[in-house]
This record gives sequence, C-alpha cells and structure tokens, in this order.
Amino acid sequence: MSVGHIPELSDSRGILFLKDSESGIDTIHTLKGVRHYWNWEKYQIVIDSDGTGRFWDFTGAKSGEERLSKEVYVCYN
Repeated sequence: MSVGHIPELSDSRGILFLKDSESGIDTIHTLKGVRHYWNWEKYQIVIDSDGTGRFWDFTGAKSGEERLSKEVYVCYN
C-alpha cells in the first residue's frame, strides 16, 4: 500500500494505491500537527511522525463512536 498527497493540486487531495492495484483511490488528506490523515468512504489511515501507520474501518459506526485500529504498519519514505 502507498499513500500520498498532491500539494501542487490541493493540500486536501490525497491518493491511495493498494498492493497490485493499477489505479489509485481518491482520498481527503489532512495534516494535523505532525500526523498525516487520509480519509475515504468509511475508512481512515493515520501516519505518525515516528512512521507508525494505522488503518481504521468505520463501516456501520454510529456518529462519534470510537474504534480501535484494525491494522498497524511500519511506514518508510
């Protein structure tokens, strides 16, 4: 999986490439402090400054419901 943002177009435009995928998924990218966030549909990926990435699936969640991340990644530049 690869994620990124396209600051030349907009700081809020992001893209996600899944392994073995030829086309990207459009996302909303935000930077809050030193954390990068990518949101699409009911999903979210957050990457901390230490390179820890987490994936959340909010499918079926009620408004304001908290969930634990489903997956944790070690991210590299």
